[in-house]
Amino acid sequence: MPRVGRKARNQALFRQVNERIAEQAAGWEVQTEAQSFVCECSHTSCTEQIELPVLAYARVREDPTTFLILPGHEDLEHEEVLTDEGSYLIVRNRPGLAAEIARETA
Repeated sequence: MPRVGRKARNQALFRQVNERIAEQAAGWEVQTEAQSFVCECSHTSCTEQIELPVLAYARVREDPTTFLILPGHEDLEHEEVLTDEGSYLIVRNRPGLAAEIARETA
């Protein structure tokens, strides 16, 4: 698999993990309290966490090509920064293979 494809699949895997976290938190009715989510960057060895409310995370999930990552984890060759919230970034895959994989795995 090309490097871009591997990185995009890594993002998709972390997105799936975070979606389960959000589902669980919704069941506990803690949507406005900070929850720990996994950084959805394309770095295959990243295991860092990001704290934000479930409702804020839900906004990230409105577009299958957007991801929640830590500052400094962005890959500007394949994604653009949409929002800098200080403690985390929201990035979007640029058109191409990474964006296609993001849509297919959403």
